[in-house]
Amino acid sequence: MRAILILSLVALLLVTGCTQTTTVEFPSKNETTPQQFTGKPAFEILTPQSNGTIYADVNGTVNVDLTLSITNLIIKSVDVNAKDGEGHFNVYVDSKNPKEVYSKWFTLEGVSLGSHIITIELVKNDRSSYAPRILRSVLITVESAAKSSATYEVNISDTFYTPEVLQITVGDAVSWTNTGKSPQTVTSKDNFDSGVLVTGQTYSRKFNDAGEYNYQSSNYGLAKGKIIVREN
Repeated sequence: MRAILILSLVALLLVTGCTQTTTVEFPSKNETTPQQFTGKPAFEILTPQSNGTIYADVNGTVNVDLTLSITNLIIKSVDVNAKDGEGHFNVYVDSKNPKEVYSKWFTLEGVSLGSHIITIELVKNDRSSYAPRILRSVLITVESAAKSSATYEVNISDTFYTPEVLQITVGDAVSWTNTGKSPQTVTSKDNFDSGVLVTGQTYSRKFNDAGEYNYQSSNYGLAKGKIIVREN
């Protein structure tokens, strides 16, 4: 009877051991491993290219789009604790008024005409500089948009020019046509002279210098006019 009891206990222990399960824990879907870098953080300016020219809008300014590439860097907003491999950018135009940026893509608005140096510094998330400082710069030139030249018409009657006063821009041209019955000229002392224009003849001139040009007809002193040439 005792032997039977021992055998029963052994059998019970074997059955219990076979039915035990091992629990394996898997990480939650919401759990992520922090990204870590071992190298020194760095970045490059992809656009705009240095020594490039950008054309302004009708207001004489332009928005400059900047694109960066980053290496070994996590872009983070301001934090009191500085961590290597984390940080953001300070952007300067001509070394003035830094703008804090937290992206690889951003726009500088309202950049004026002229040459400008855009400097970008990568700083730690407590706003302190790396040692040595991590800086990149590009030189850009903002110019006025190219303006197509225009040609203006002036009619010459027997006693006057129409229009009498005309305002144009450097690079524009003026064309005078004698629509009257008498021969006329378009004569500006020390500047230009059409020679005699009979009815139907035309004289044209392109103005490449700013200034005011008074002129008259040598045949009819009553016919007088003025061209005012402005810079672009």
